[in-house]
Amino acid sequence: MASMSSSSHKEELPYALKQLNWDQMHHFNSQDTYGYKGEPRLLSDAMLQCDMCEQWFFLSEVGCVPKDAKPFVPFQRNYRFSCRICTGGTEQFELQQNTWTSIALTAIYNLLLSDDGTSLKAGVWLKVKNVVSWVQSHWGGLTSGRHQSQLLENSAISKCLLYTQVIASAYH
Repeated sequence: MASMSSSSHKEELPYALKQLNWDQMHHFNSQDTYGYKGEPRLLSDAMLQCDMCEQWFFLSEVGCVPKDAKPFVPFQRNYRFSCRICTGGTEQFELQQNTWTSIALTAIYNLLLSDDGTSLKAGVWLKVKNVVSWVQSHWGGLTSGRHQSQLLENSAISKCLLYTQVIASAYH
């Protein structure tokens, strides 16, 4: 016999998601309203974007990421996530294999983060060895399904940099 759940009402956000004004890439909104509580964000906040509504949720407020998963970093995108608003109560999360280009972009953005986490440093040149070193120090969830030998033996990061420069200019 099925029992009625006392949590039969649908959870709602404390703001109107459809009223938010997003940038062209759907990364930031002019109201600076994100997550389940509608709080402002910093670039240095690790966040997950819902595949359904495209809103960004703070990793700290999401309960579906396994506790034994490697820590997420800002700008990480190798996952599929659906928030509990869109799914009607149960978040969904799946870690996916990241492309080398996405790994390189994530490293570069993190290396360019300002000390206060509010912006990206402009006019900074990064050395390939520093990008590789950052990736090595954050090996795990970011590089799921990849072998560290690929990083150096195949010069994976070096091969991505020309393409990465073109993509990175779109975020400024």
